[in-house]
Amino acid sequence: MSLATNAQLRARLSEVQSKIVELETQLFLLHREEASLRTALHSVVYPVLTLPDDTTTEIFQRYLGSPLVLASVCKQWRAVALSCPRLWPAIAGPLPAHARILANLLRSRLSRVGSLPFRIDATLSTTGEEFAILTPYLAQLLNLRLYVSGPIAFPGEVLLSSLQELALEHRGNFMGQTDWRITLPITPRLRILHLSHMRSSQISVPWSQLTDLTLYGQTIREALVILQLTANLVTLHARLQPQADISTGLVELRHLRTISTLSFGVLKHIKTPLLSDLEIRNFSTAAVPVVRDLISRSGCPIHKLLLKSPPHSGSTLWDAQECISFMPTIRALTLSGVPCDPGDWEDMLQHIGERDILPELESLNVTDCRTSISIHSIAAMLAKRAEGPGTIRSFQYTEERGNWRDEDAERALLELRELRGRGVNIEIGWGPQWYRNLAVL
Repeated sequence: MSLATNAQLRARLSEVQSKIVELETQLFLLHREEASLRTALHSVVYPVLTLPDDTTTEIFQRYLGSPLVLASVCKQWRAVALSCPRLWPAIAGPLPAHARILANLLRSRLSRVGSLPFRIDATLSTTGEEFAILTPYLAQLLNLRLYVSGPIAFPGEVLLSSLQELALEHRGNFMGQTDWRITLPITPRLRILHLSHMRSSQISVPWSQLTDLTLYGQTIREALVILQLTANLVTLHARLQPQADISTGLVELRHLRTISTLSFGVLKHIKTPLLSDLEIRNFSTAAVPVVRDLISRSGCPIHKLLLKSPPHSGSTLWDAQECISFMPTIRALTLSGVPCDPGDWEDMLQHIGERDILPELESLNVTDCRTSISIHSIAAMLAKRAEGPGTIRSFQYTEERGNWRDEDAERALLELRELRGRGVNIEIGWGPQWYRNLAVL
């Protein structure tokens, strides 16, 4: 090959290499422009995807029920969801019967909570695998629900430093062995305790810290033993075992403001000077003197009252009215399932309208009514109580039988339209059907 040919080939190779560099530069610029155009297009078509991850997290933390929804939208949001502990403040699990599923769920979810406090919506067995999986995270728990049948093996160094709510349900014979005791680690923030079929002798908790207590399955005597320990209790829920009259001193609960009970017998043995919210969910004639005595010895100003009569309880509207007469300071009254004649209801509504009873009433809720109340009596009562002190601003009524005639309902809507326009919240329902926000109102 001649020197001339060699020089020509080298020159041509140099030209080709220069052209390749030029084309690669152009291709690089085109790829960069393509990426820029895609970003611009996404910002127009999907503007929310341009938000910073922290902003996306904040939005979905406030308005999204589950981070799984966020994770299923697109790859970008899935990455955000799986990498942000703030989006996993709660873990919802299946029933304890599905222990293996719950254990697998905990393994996957606990890796996402980071070091933040979290809640778990599941009841765990203390002898199961799921509790062992949860143990390293006990210091981050805000609530804990456990089935127990004996002492709990908490690690010696663990602190329940974030725990605010604890629920313990005894599995086994409640009246059987009592030679075991659950001692909790330090729980400085514990305020809410649910005890099901457990005695005070079976658990050591900081009773004086508690402000909210639920008792289920204890005898009245055992409940009183527990209440003596809870000096700062504000809310009490009780469903206790029936028990004959017992001889015991009064337990004074100086800070208690709310009682919700299916066992009004416990009311015989307590004094509650600050009680303002009372719910009796098995109201009967026998409850009337018990409530009267509680109000008399406590001197408490009841502002909110719920009386629920189960079927065949034997209570009547007259019993409810007698009970109400002890509490002239009631502002919100709910009567549920209280049987009576229509005429009795009309008499009571007339007395309410004239402010002969319940002069401070602002809200009246009548649910599962077992008889028809004259809608005209309702309208007349509300009209009289629509002005001045003790103005009724909310009225709800559901009738169990749903036997109002069509013409009665039509007249009722016309009579109530003006009151609704004056700001009275009125909800009328027949059976399960609620008539809300009707055009005529």
